[in-house]
Amino acid sequence: MALQTVLADLAQPSTVGPIARPAHYLPAGRSGSVEVQHLFVGSLLHRATRTRQKTKPVDPLSGVLQDYIEASSFGLPPAPSDWEEGNKLATQIERNLIEGSVRVEHAENGAPSVRFRPIDWDVDLPLARASSMVTEMIPVVLYLRHHVQPGSTLIIEEPEAHMHPAMQVRMTAELARIVAAGVRVIVTAHSDWILSALANICRMADLPRNERSDIEAGDVTLPAGQAGVWEFLPNGTGGTQTREIVLDSDSGMYDAGYPRVADTLYDDWATISSRLQED
Repeated sequence: MALQTVLADLAQPSTVGPIARPAHYLPAGRSGSVEVQHLFVGSLLHRATRTRQKTKPVDPLSGVLQDYIEASSFGLPPAPSDWEEGNKLATQIERNLIEGSVRVEHAENGAPSVRFRPIDWDVDLPLARASSMVTEMIPVVLYLRHHVQPGSTLIIEEPEAHMHPAMQVRMTAELARIVAAGVRVIVTAHSDWILSALANICRMADLPRNERSDIEAGDVTLPAGQAGVWEFLPNGTGGTQTREIVLDSDSGMYDAGYPRVADTLYDDWATISSRLQED
């Protein structure tokens, strides 16, 4: 792996390192990982008991989901990694997004336990009772604090899930901070709010620092060359093709077609309203 990394560096230099370096994949539906963990532990305990009763076999989990459960539950180290910047990024997300603290407790016997405590609370809030947005973002905090290192790749599916648009904008700034710290971040998203926030972050890189101090998240910028947007489209033969969406210099936006959807909805609304008035 060390030789592969060196060769990849020579062939494809990048500000965050080659794709050959360690990658961490956070699947969609992370808020359900607590229930999956409980089922997984229960299954292990059940199989560990000595019984002659016939049981229905449990469907195997995909390799990706197994790896995710291992890294975010059973494989959590007892202490944060030695990458201080990762801990700072995790703390930023705790403060700016989930408004609480995340910690890991290790029992003498048993799997590690993830705890969440909202700001100004004296007790922990059970994860099963936390909002979906909080439980979706907690794994990101855990990975930054315990697994991710500079040069790693962090893949997050649908980070905007269960988020108000204002929180999606904040979250995009946090992702940009992770990239600026030297981590390659790949996300799948269906949100115009994320694209608009990312466009602003890239355009702010051309502003002097003293001219962006009054702009929200003006402390984080990414040159346009450090961000890329691609759209996946059907190719007409049952497959998929990709199209790069370039940051438009005139509009300052990534045109993923979302405004056209809004225009179509408005035109339909206007047509329906007009015909109802005629009737």
